[in-house]
Amino acid sequence: MHKKIVFMCLLLWLASFCLAGCSRREAKDPENAENVYTVYYVNQSGTKLVKQSYTAQGTLAEALVEELIEQMRVLEVDMDCRPAVPDNVTLTEYNIENNLLYLYFDPSYNSMDAATEVLCRSALVKTLAQIKDIYYVTIYVGDKPLADAKGNAIGVMQPENFIEDSGGDGSAYQTVTLNLYFTNETGDRLIETEKEVTENTTNTSIEKMVVKALLKGPDQEGLYPTLPSSATLLGVRVKDGVCYVNFNDAFVADALDVADYVPIYSIVNSLSEISGINKVQITVNGSSDYKFRDSIPLDTLFERNLDYVGGN
Repeated sequence: MHKKIVFMCLLLWLASFCLAGCSRREAKDPENAENVYTVYYVNQSGTKLVKQSYTAQGTLAEALVEELIEQMRVLEVDMDCRPAVPDNVTLTEYNIENNLLYLYFDPSYNSMDAATEVLCRSALVKTLAQIKDIYYVTIYVGDKPLADAKGNAIGVMQPENFIEDSGGDGSAYQTVTLNLYFTNETGDRLIETEKEVTENTTNTSIEKMVVKALLKGPDQEGLYPTLPSSATLLGVRVKDGVCYVNFNDAFVADALDVADYVPIYSIVNSLSEISGINKVQITVNGSSDYKFRDSIPLDTLFERNLDYVGGN
């Protein structure tokens, strides 16, 4: 009787071991889900990932990598989101070794701001790690491993490394490096600078961080504010590559004693540093029927202009 019990226990242990070893592979087998994958995009405010189901054509892992990354750039008409991988970021090579996917991007990958890059990386890992035989992902830029702001290699990633935003009350605070344009002492030139800000990226978009930082002003010697502290940001959003920024009337009524173009292109150039923003529309109380300092009409789409940058 004792031998029979021991034998049964051994069988149960072996069965559980086999199930544990197979469960991960079975869960990742696309054939069990009719080759349906969850492809990740970014919401319009650039604060969190958005899921969309996609039925893949390919079945081999190598082909699926290319197909799913391509799908991450495709937006249907009714999808209120952005591609997680910007159009200017190019995948040059990839290979799979021992369940680890190596992704090689060209240097344009480093052109993304910090918040955009984190979302892009999260979307890549969450999308591609669904492929059978891919459990981990690592990213290279050129021939160098992807590194953080301090130069530390990011290393091997898996979906569990990224917190899923399910719309709850969880906060995701991040320190983001912004490229901002303030002015010089005489107020006739723009000076580019970097500023680190820590924000809750769950409900604060990168473009909102930029405008808030401009309103707060510089904290570096030799730089001067471009916007009045009395101005209030009423709203900011991005659609089709255009960033729409809405201020209260203090933006025009309390304008600082600087050159007319300085406040405008302080905003435009700073926002244009964000991947996906090509033009900027500035409004006051929701209206573009204003002339800033009676010289610059706001009913236009402003584009980045570096003619006013640099100098003393």
